[in-house]
Amino acid sequence: AGCERPQAERRTVTILSQAELPGEEEILNLEDERADLGGQLAKYLSDKDPKLRARAALGVGRIRLGTYEPAIAKLALTDADKTVRARAAWALGRLGSDGAEAAITTLLDDRSADVKLAALAALGLLRPGPLPDKARAFLVPQSNERSALELLKAALIAAGRRADDGALAGTIAATTHAEEEVRWRAAWALGRLPAGESGEAAKALAALLQDGNATTRAFAAEGLGRLGDHAAAA
Repeated sequence: AGCERPQAERRTVTILSQAELPGEEEILNLEDERADLGGQLAKYLSDKDPKLRARAALGVGRIRLGTYEPAIAKLALTDADKTVRARAAWALGRLGSDGAEAAITTLLDDRSADVKLAALAALGLLRPGPLPDKARAFLVPQSNERSALELLKAALIAAGRRADDGALAGTIAATTHAEEEVRWRAAWALGRLPAGESGEAAKALAALLQDGNATTRAFAAEGLGRLGDHAAAA
């Protein structure tokens, strides 16, 4: 009596108090334990309530339970609820198997912009390498709609995380975008892409050193430093 609870226990109690549905408590407990030894998450992935299906998909991704990948892929591709599809897309990225990219790429054609955003984020979680052409296409927005702008931002982060040299031209083009968040994301990504031999990446980053946004300038300087390190190593 009177003893303070350990920090991990206090955290669990706080999170559980925020659970909105009875099943969420069990899912949160499984996440806290980082295991699903009894296969309890399976019942929630097929629950009639989309909130629980979405929450279970998050749990699978957070614990990285590869045995659930077929069920997660099915949710991502066929569930009627866009939030479930988006959470399942993210979970596929976290699972990171060799076969995950094909399912995630299919989701770039989803009717929901939220699902497309989740798919781009998921692609950025996979191992470094070329992005699918469908993902690179978002680096060249086809409209001025807000959803197209958000997809551009997500594609820039995915390109940087994957170190996709095929995204170099689209990323350089984004450095002159009117919106500052697009420019700083482009600067961040350029510092992580193979620069090639043309020097265009360095020129674009050097121009961003004069940008009016401090974050953009900081990422431009960091990117130039990375390019210099790569050149020295070569």
